[in-house]
Amino acid sequence: MSTAATPEHGHGDAQGHDANGHGAHAHHDPYLAHHFDTPAQQFSTGKLGMWTFLATEVLMFGGLFCAYAVYRSNHPEVYLWAHRALDAKWGMINTIVLLASSFTMAWGVRAAQLNQKGLLQIMLALTFLGGVGFMCIKAVEYDAKWKHYLFPGEFNAFNSTFAPPGKNAVELKALNSPGNR
Repeated sequence: MSTAATPEHGHGDAQGHDANGHGAHAHHDPYLAHHFDTPAQQFSTGKLGMWTFLATEVLMFGGLFCAYAVYRSNHPEVYLWAHRALDAKWGMINTIVLLASSFTMAWGVRAAQLNQKGLLQIMLALTFLGGVGFMCIKAVEYDAKWKHYLFPGEFNAFNSTFAPPGKNAVELKALNSPGNR
């Protein structure tokens, strides 16, 4: 039995291959990945991959938002209590930092595609600074929560099982009151 590929089995001149597969790459497009026959096929495959990725994101975040809606409707008092621990100002600043970092990264990708190395370096540096800014904002937010003993699984108005050492329920409720923030 011959091991050479035949046109009936997907190899041969009709698909842009010689009898042994891809053959010599002397005339191969430098931007074409080795497993694609044409730039159009590569583009279509990339497009399908992006749509598949977006569909999985919709499924994942759809599930998260549905879970949020169910928990919010079943336990509204928890959300009313918890919203006092959030600082809308830092949340807005953090959102702006994340959107700006996303923009600079996308611009950096475009600069790389156009072989604009200087612009790419600037965009990567700005994206890195956005990441540092994000972490600094998170440090400020979590520091405030740490000072008010708002840990997952620790004592708060809805979990009286655990309390920090040396603190009783009355002291912690006073610390968690809106006037102490």
